[in-house]
Amino acid sequence: MRRGELILGSALGLVLVGALIAAGVMWFNSRPEEAFDINNIENLTAVEAYNLAQPVAQDWNSDATLLTARAGWQPEVDFTDGRASWNFVFYSDIQRATAMITVADKKAQMVRTSLTSGRVQTGDLSGWQVDSPAAINQLLQLGAEDFMALHANVNLILTLDNQGTPTWRSTFLDAETKQTYDLNITVDTGEFTP
Repeated sequence: MRRGELILGSALGLVLVGALIAAGVMWFNSRPEEAFDINNIENLTAVEAYNLAQPVAQDWNSDATLLTARAGWQPEVDFTDGRASWNFVFYSDIQRATAMITVADKKAQMVRTSLTSGRVQTGDLSGWQVDSPAAINQLLQLGAEDFMALHANVNLILTLDNQGTPTWRSTFLDAETKQTYDLNITVDTGEFTP
């Protein structure tokens, strides 16, 4: 192949690559901006997310019962509405195993299953009345608001623990000093519990 043909072929290749890049940029820019906005992810309360996770757990095993539900909020995120992406762990006594299910943007997905070393005792969730927004409101009234007034960058980890008596467990963590404030309330009435 002659040198002129090589140069011409290279030039055409560069033009083709440039045209593909330009087309990609134009397509990306023509897409609605909100389609790429992470803030448009639809977060849910604990009960709403549980209602999506439970059928996935039942498909895994019919005796699956909730063991824990957990969500976390970074300091810059307003958590007072109790909405988040949630992680659930369900337990199957038949399988002697747990299944982790995540719920994000109104979609529930099985993440993994793990065998347990022994039998796990789950509580009775039939009295679950306090959803995550009410739980957070109650936690703030019981002292967490005072902790937050003294600490600027606070993370919140909220866990519904269903081993034994169903309980909302919270940890408010100062991201800078690592100081924590832990507070627990019942899931049926929202009363303080040690």
